[in-house]
Amino acid sequence: MSAKVRLGHVGVVVKNPKRSAEFYRDLLGMEVTMEGSLSGLGDFAFLSDRPQDELQTLALATSPRAAHFAVAVPTLGELKAIYADAQARGVRIVMALNHRVTLSIYLLDPDDNAVEVYWPTGQKVDRPYGVPVDMGKPESELLDLINQPIPN
Repeated sequence: MSAKVRLGHVGVVVKNPKRSAEFYRDLLGMEVTMEGSLSGLGDFAFLSDRPQDELQTLALATSPRAAHFAVAVPTLGELKAIYADAQARGVRIVMALNHRVTLSIYLLDPDDNAVEVYWPTGQKVDRPYGVPVDMGKPESELLDLINQPIPN
């Protein structure tokens, strides 16, 4: 299977996300779209060069777990096909998450680099969100999940 993907975003480990976000904002004109702290990422800042289309094209965080690159696929069907193909090939799938703005699978390449493959859902969020999701579910059930309200 070969999918048509596009580079979505890059996750970079930094010492001070706020300071780094200011650098990318001031020097390159990127927009800070979200900042905060999460147990899995530590302190973080998301920036985008196209905020109307992508929440983040650059994710800055203090946790080494944040280091990855992400590619987007145009359809949920393609995401499910990549998931099934990765399983069939024995690729290590770390997790699958419903971020509401995306459905994402996280896997490791042969050199243990983290890769996120995601389908942008068109939904919006005002805070980071991610819950495990079973990518083996039918598309209709996955679509229902992304349309449910985010719990407080």
